[in-house]
Amino acid sequence: MRIIAGLLLLIEAVICFGPLFFIYCIGLLFYPISAINSIINQDLNSLLHMSPMLFMVTGGTFGIIGLGMTLIQYTFQNVHLISVRVLKLFTLFGLLALLSFGIPMLGSGSDWFWFTLILPLLATTHIYWVALKNT
Repeated sequence: MRIIAGLLLLIEAVICFGPLFFIYCIGLLFYPISAINSIINQDLNSLLHMSPMLFMVTGGTFGIIGLGMTLIQYTFQNVHLISVRVLKLFTLFGLLALLSFGIPMLGSGSDWFWFTLILPLLATTHIYWVALKNT
């Protein structure tokens, strides 16, 4: 029964984090290209302006690892790959990266706001609530 519930939580994570994960992959692909281009052209000012994007990509990576580890520890209770303290830290980094991406979209009036901020926040809250309640 736990494996079915874990699979349902995984499906929830894929649906709610899908658009944001796509944007994360684009950032993961293009940030190194942009950084190398800025270094080659000796334009360190634009490299400094890309630091929020570096935070989003780095924090997103930690958030994805934290979410995956939470799903693994919920589904297979005898597997403990990471400590709870580190898991909470990774989740915090992921949430900060999510907020640093989503908060600038608040004033835009875009419908993407729901897909990039609200759904992942609800999914994160639900997944961690279920995982903490049943562990």
